Amino acid sequence: PIDGGVMLSLFECYSSAKDFGITQGMDVLVYGCGPMGLGIQCCIRALGARSIVAVDGVPERLQLALDVAKVDEVINFNTQNVDEVLKDRKFNAVVDAVGSAKIITEGSHKLVPGGRVCGLGVLPVSNGTIDVHELANHTLYHPHMMPYQRFSVVDEVVDLIHKGVLNPKDFYSHVVPFEDIHKAMELVRTKQSLKVILKID
Repeated sequence: PIDGGVMLSLFECYSSAKDFGITQGMDVLVYGCGPMGLGIQCCIRALGARSIVAVDGVPERLQLALDVAKVDEVINFNTQNVDEVLKDRKFNAVVDAVGSAKIITEGSHKLVPGGRVCGLGVLPVSNGTIDVHELANHTLYHPHMMPYQRFSVVDEVVDLIHKGVLNPKDFYSHVVPFEDIHKAMELVRTKQSLKVILKID
């Protein structure tokens, strides 16, 4: 039953990856290795992507991307320059799992012609303006800040769990009694956790 606390997120990740048009043989760049970033990386892998590069600033989360999502490469933006590491490489899709207008703009310049910036992260109201003049020409921005068709993939996600492709336990790090909700919030705020499940007895 505890695993049920992450199922909705997995439905959202898998339905988003499908709706973004991720298919076999694609090269995908993902910004963010939090629970949703890690989830969509696993779903992108399950859909047959050829290569996945993950970008984050937390070493432990980058390691999870390697161990759980089996990404091909990770970049720590706190110790590496993303542009220098990627050089002129182009991707079929760039996923913003953070919620950043800057990532969407920069990501558009890392796409092949006709490629898609996929907005999974929620853009903040205070800093969510995208200047279309800064987007690369002949690219698409596909926002998914609100869930879309997430319950259409329930059977597929359950099947992937039964096959061992997805393991719900990979997407949470702590189980905390509901009475300790303040501790749970602190774990999330300080990024000591991946996802926290509140247990109600």
